[in-house]
Amino acid sequence: MQTEARPLVSVVVPVYNPGEYFAPFLASLQAQTLQNWQAILVDDGSTDGSAERIDSAARADARILAVHQPNSGAAAARARGVALAEGEFLLCVDSDDLMHPQMLRALVQACQSQNAQLAFCRFAPFTETPSPDTEPPAGQPLSGQAAREMLLHDQRLDYALSNKLFRAGVLTADMLRCPYRYNEDLLASWRAFAAVQTAVFLDFDGYHCRQHAASTSHSGITLPFLTDQLAVAKLILLDAEGTSLQASAKAFYYEKLLYLESMILRQSAQSEFDSLHSTLRAELRYGFHDAMHSAFLGTGMKACALLSRRVPPVWHAVCRLLLRDKR
Repeated sequence: MQTEARPLVSVVVPVYNPGEYFAPFLASLQAQTLQNWQAILVDDGSTDGSAERIDSAARADARILAVHQPNSGAAAARARGVALAEGEFLLCVDSDDLMHPQMLRALVQACQSQNAQLAFCRFAPFTETPSPDTEPPAGQPLSGQAAREMLLHDQRLDYALSNKLFRAGVLTADMLRCPYRYNEDLLASWRAFAAVQTAVFLDFDGYHCRQHAASTSHSGITLPFLTDQLAVAKLILLDAEGTSLQASAKAFYYEKLLYLESMILRQSAQSEFDSLHSTLRAELRYGFHDAMHSAFLGTGMKACALLSRRVPPVWHAVCRLLLRDKR
């Protein structure tokens, strides 16, 4: 009896109300120059007809598996999909975004050529159909530690999982299960990167993240949006304590404090954030000296720290211009 060959890549896709953006996403997946993939589409309790759409997609393409669950959040949907993945490599993407036609092939070849456990490319925001990219470049090999530092500090990598291809077993379902709805992908990446000895960075816009008002990262600022991010940052800081990454993680944590305060200061009504803001201010004061002497905190962030600590009214006025949204 002949068995089917193992798929080269398992693509896990949480699906929650992507609406009109699902069809372009599916087209970008099916247009990949590497065709030996398995897609696990996990409907997370959609109410916009997407459950029927993924069932239809699975009937039309044998490489697609449709899975349904009550609404539980993206992390739970990813965990469900990862537990079902059969590929030699694993990629988690979102159902309203687009992929460069050569994204899968370029990342797989980078892993194979360097015997790496992880390959990643740039994460490029867009509002309309992105312009075609040039041929993907050769990858830059990195140690696992260098990749973790890049995750915390280099905006080319971004916090999302969507531009990161892992060898099977590196990113596990358990790593994805967590109580947070925001920055849960950063925490999963941080945990998975700990198992990486060699990574490869491809400096091209392989993944295109759609920017629209309904997306999770653009749906308004709430207290959980901020407190989840702070909790994840604290977990990373504690995890790095006593290791060679401690100084890097402390700088990341201080930058996150600045970013979260800036988000509060951007709101017209700030009273619901008063308690959190007081906590942030206290931690910013406590870590100020170390932050100003950190080799991992950039000049721009140190300028923000100075303004926040020494000239709060000026900091209030300029924080929107100086801090980029890293979700």
